[in-house]
Amino acid sequence: MAKIVVLGAGVSGLTCALQLAKRKENTVTVVAKHMPGDYDIEYTSPWAGANVLPMATKENSRWERQTWPELKRLATEVPEAGIHLQKAVVLRRKKDMDVDNPRQNQLSDSLFLKNPWYSTMFDDYRVLKDEELPEDMAYGCEFGSVCINTAIYLQWLVGQCLKHGVVLKRAVLKHISEASSLSHAGGKADIVINACGLLACRLGGVMDSTVKPARGQIILVRNELSPMYAMSSSDDGPEEIFYTMMRAGGGGTILGGTYAVGNWEANPDPNIANRIMKRVLDYHPQMKDTEIDWVTYMEHISLYVSGERDYTKFEGGTGPLVYPAAHVYIYNGLYHLTNEGKDIFLAQQLFAGLYLLTLAVVMACYWKAQAPPYVFPLLILSKRLHSIFVLRLFNDCFAVLFLWISISLLQRRSWTLGTLVYTWGLGVKMILLLVLPAVGIVLFLGRGFVPALRLASLIGQSQVAIAIPFLKTNPWGYLSRAFEFSRQFFYKWTVNWRFVSEEVFLSEPFSISLLVLHVSVLMGFITTRWLKPTGKSLSEIVTAVLNRKMPFTDQEERVISLSTGPRYILTTILTANVIGMLFARSLHYQFYAYLAWATPFLLWRSGVHPVLQYLLWGLQEWAWNVYPSTPLSSGVVVGVMAATVGLVWLGAKEEPSRYLQSAKADTTRR
Repeated sequence: MAKIVVLGAGVSGLTCALQLAKRKENTVTVVAKHMPGDYDIEYTSPWAGANVLPMATKENSRWERQTWPELKRLATEVPEAGIHLQKAVVLRRKKDMDVDNPRQNQLSDSLFLKNPWYSTMFDDYRVLKDEELPEDMAYGCEFGSVCINTAIYLQWLVGQCLKHGVVLKRAVLKHISEASSLSHAGGKADIVINACGLLACRLGGVMDSTVKPARGQIILVRNELSPMYAMSSSDDGPEEIFYTMMRAGGGGTILGGTYAVGNWEANPDPNIANRIMKRVLDYHPQMKDTEIDWVTYMEHISLYVSGERDYTKFEGGTGPLVYPAAHVYIYNGLYHLTNEGKDIFLAQQLFAGLYLLTLAVVMACYWKAQAPPYVFPLLILSKRLHSIFVLRLFNDCFAVLFLWISISLLQRRSWTLGTLVYTWGLGVKMILLLVLPAVGIVLFLGRGFVPALRLASLIGQSQVAIAIPFLKTNPWGYLSRAFEFSRQFFYKWTVNWRFVSEEVFLSEPFSISLLVLHVSVLMGFITTRWLKPTGKSLSEIVTAVLNRKMPFTDQEERVISLSTGPRYILTTILTANVIGMLFARSLHYQFYAYLAWATPFLLWRSGVHPVLQYLLWGLQEWAWNVYPSTPLSSGVVVGVMAATVGLVWLGAKEEPSRYLQSAKADTTRR
């Protein structure tokens, strides 16, 4: 029996261990500093945008020829390995044909030969016709290859290793001689295999100076782009190359990239990122949607910094400025913090902090409303929510933060401060108008009729105050852009109405129907649920006001105010939000920020079984992570929101709180 220790738990190390462990006479131990699930600059496998593009010369092609059949088998027979079949297109540029100006690129010339040796390795290899080539390409070929989602593949390799008796040990070695004593079978290992990759240049007893890092900066986007592409060179220097590949298992599309030998820098360069995106867009303009709104935000702010105050003059790469003034002030601050918007990595770090702050406020609101502990895990599990905050840098992140802070303040009966924070959020994005009816009801019941009117006027005055610099220049331009209600939505971007035809989606009757349904359901909740603490109907309240009478006595106002507790406030505002989104003309992916933290609480308030709560939440999360949206995914989006609203209608009944009981008792004593 051979006792074998494999150093390194990357793809190479785990593959070696697996193949050796298939022979039952071997006892295999994998020892590594980093294991699958880790993300470190020293651990290269998880970062790889892995595929099969033969780069060896014909004389050194044995490795490709022997491993290709097994990779193809895994893609065909073992989908859980994270490998899928995908066409690959290899292109050689015309300018790389100039013998007097040889190609300066790190990718192997063997890949871009006109008659490559690998043409016999792939059954479906074919030469592209002239009409299939971009104008600046001399020739190209296409063949069936595979793309590997290494994050999935590494975990699959671990599972296969464990299945065959391999033991994994985490350890940091200073010298390779230490490895022989680490076999889990005890005693000294018979064989030590060095598969530690990049760390071989630092491991004592090896110190292989020929091993150097090759820094490959990439961009991972959610858009799908198939087939895979590889190009012989780029115009951005010898270290910058062009390739794309779409990962298996919904892993997104990798846009490449760089190949900088000897570069240990771990932080991404935003300038390189911009060049990568530009190269891809030059050849694949359909990927335009991958441009994050941050770039356009910064283009708008650069105009603001230069002194522009006419809202109709604020234009950017993805369109005009269509958000109120608070958005401008917030992103103006970010513009200066991030070196005029160029330091996107810093911006993402700031938004990560913003996410954690918002999450803390959300949890505080849940806690104040006495939500049970089993609901809280749903607040941190959303993949889409992480993307909206940390990757996409949408202004919705700030609007959501201010919405939740305002709810928290209202729960603590800080009526004026809560109103001011809400109106600031409304100044970031007008989607917060969806909860305005509920905020109005909460202020009316919690603060009283006349004070509520004062707070309502404060909302309007605040909006005017923050907009003064723009209103002075072009008042109509500001109002028409910042609060544009007639905007035409694009069918291709809708998340919620993909299951209707584009003709229906764009039709006026459809738009009017949604508006009527929105108002009807909202009025239903107001009259039968939200005004319940008053003990009076809406008509009685309206009649009293029209007759210039106070709708409640002082004692009634006190009882009603004390009955408007934290749970009632949170339920009312979140319900109004989901009703608005259910009947929205169109929802985009970033709008999930307003829904993701509302659904868990409302499902709990509905009284349905926790298993059903988790099931509905899981369906919602799945549907919002399907990109682009499909008829099925959009049907689930609308279905879960409709179910949430319906269940809240049926199940969320306000119990008399201790405040209400105390107030009634006090009123009786008086």
